[in-house]
Amino acid sequence: STVAIDDEHLDINATTIGIYNTVTTTTAGTVTITNAGVLTIANAADMTLDGAFTVDGAGAVSTAGDITTTADNILFDGVGAVTIEADDVSLNTGATTGDVRFDGDVTGAGLLTITADTGNIDFTSTIGAGGALSGLSIVSADTVDLDSTVAIDDEHLDINATTIGIYNTVTT
Repeated sequence: STVAIDDEHLDINATTIGIYNTVTTTTAGTVTITNAGVLTIANAADMTLDGAFTVDGAGAVSTAGDITTTADNILFDGVGAVTIEADDVSLNTGATTGDVRFDGDVTGAGLLTITADTGNIDFTSTIGAGGALSGLSIVSADTVDLDSTVAIDDEHLDINATTIGIYNTVTT
């Protein structure tokens, strides 16, 4: 069923975690997930958050759900890979600031669309090392850093930002 949280936060610590329906927070409600195994975010598990979203576990993430915040960060801080499933995924930090960061390899059959407005987007690891990401569309950001190799498959690589840093090979 749906999870709705007001002025507190949702903090989940477990080995295997599945989120299968919508999550909504209000009044600065954050979501923090520490996963040792796989975190699954289903297509029906779109999140609308009035606070930051953070995954800081060592496990992998498999996502088909969208995440929207109100000028807050969306961080995949764990070392596990993030797989964008066949359903396209949208990450949106809302108006003004709010950063998006991936510390593990990003791969998958879906299109990843990110809107960070004046926030920054940083891929500290590879994109597509475990299998090419279908596509990456960055709608807006102040700075985008692609710190390692990038492999995009059948869709496009489109980046709209004030400053773009590409520090390794890009294959499309």
